[in-house]
Amino acid sequence: PTPQTVNRENTVLRQVLEHAVEQGWIEKAAKVPHFSERLTRRRRRHFTTEEYRTLHRTARKRITRAKNEPLERHTLWQRQLLYDVIILIANSGLRVDELQTLRWRNVDFESEMVVLERAGKTKSSRRVIVRSSGMVAMKRIKERRRDWLDGQGREDRIEAHDPVIALPTGTTIKSFATGFDGLLTECGFVYETSDQKHSMTSLRHTYATFSL
Repeated sequence: PTPQTVNRENTVLRQVLEHAVEQGWIEKAAKVPHFSERLTRRRRRHFTTEEYRTLHRTARKRITRAKNEPLERHTLWQRQLLYDVIILIANSGLRVDELQTLRWRNVDFESEMVVLERAGKTKSSRRVIVRSSGMVAMKRIKERRRDWLDGQGREDRIEAHDPVIALPTGTTIKSFATGFDGLLTECGFVYETSDQKHSMTSLRHTYATFSL
């Protein structure tokens, strides 16, 4: 584990020991060391303004190409969903794993926010304000789902517990890694090392950087 991880665990350990002293279970708390994080803390990469524009334009071009291929409907859906997820994360700062737990009942289009319910690995519960572009992206996802249901002659309604991040058929996507890697390659981004390569998480850091 990195010093950052050890220090986080040691913070809890100190609190446990202090509580033990207060309760009289031990006379004195053992000294828990703090390790320097200076040399191990790495700043996660974000997209620059120009890189984000390139990502945005290239993603739209890939969607257009798929639209012109009648047999590529599934590819079209995947690219449309990936594009909207990119827009959503970049305009909300949501974590990738938090998106997987997002349901339509969590989305408040009027107030332009989503409510997380024990979402992601951190089990976070909080309200997240989403910029207008991110809300529009979720509206597109919902509209494609509604159009598919209508096209099937089904009168099903989109239920409140249905997942937001899903194809028009309702099928959820567990990982966008392959599609996102393909998009990065087509963007022509060059990386000196694998550590420098953008990931979906880079969009969350892009949101934070642009906000500053």
